[in-house]
Amino acid sequence: MFQGILFGLFLSGVSRWGLAAIAETATSLNRDDPSGKILPPELLEFNKDSGILSWANIPSDKQKYTLISLLINDIERYVADKVDSVNIKELFTNSQPMTDMINAAMTKNEIKDEQGSFLIFLRIGRKIPDSNVYSDFSNAAILKWPSGEFIPPKPGVT
Repeated sequence: MFQGILFGLFLSGVSRWGLAAIAETATSLNRDDPSGKILPPELLEFNKDSGILSWANIPSDKQKYTLISLLINDIERYVADKVDSVNIKELFTNSQPMTDMINAAMTKNEIKDEQGSFLIFLRIGRKIPDSNVYSDFSNAAILKWPSGEFIPPKPGVT
């Protein structure tokens, strides 16, 4: 009887999630880059006066990853081709979800530091156009908003 219950639970799990836990290996979880050679761009600096966040594109032999994807608090907020910077101030003011996030954070005193700033986490990666296929993303850089203090990410990928 106990074996029947365990077998039923196993079938229930397989029908819901598939055989992913059994079939996936560490190599297969590396998306389209099992060798780890598709490195994300490197976030360089944030100019608090102009609002420009800039990065250095690291050359890749994988030509299909042509787009840049920027995650803000782990949500994709910006995708572009052949750029090496974005105006974060414009991104925050021209996007209603971003404006709502900023306004909500500004009203919560418990998440602000002594200067009245709160943390925004930025990650950058590569993307194949017209797909949902991404490279690895960088570790998180931290932008203290609205003071503009930028803490670059630690080396490596997530």
